[in-house]
Amino acid sequence: MTQFSAPTGSPIETGFGWLVLTHGVGPMRDYAMGTLLLYSHQPYRVIAELPGTLLTASGTEREGYVPHVVYSCGALLHADAVWLPYGASDARTGFARAPVTTLIEAMRPPR
Repeated sequence: MTQFSAPTGSPIETGFGWLVLTHGVGPMRDYAMGTLLLYSHQPYRVIAELPGTLLTASGTEREGYVPHVVYSCGALLHADAVWLPYGASDARTGFARAPVTTLIEAMRPPR
């Protein structure tokens, strides 16, 4: 299981609260991204977190100078979706997109 520990980029304000992208490392040094949702008026309080990973390297994204890594410097909200530019293994770039409501519905209260 990946342990997410550090934010990646600025929080994104949504109607549900502040969406924070995180990154961390799991077994076999696989780096991945996750997500937290914070209260709008008390951003030090966590409402929910994604129980698994938001994004991991797959296929050819796993090959490169620093293998098995995905990372982002931030994301943006557009047309009710989170758009996430990311780098993979220091060799490729990509974009991921997730509808905000789908992402929020997948989140669970913190343990």
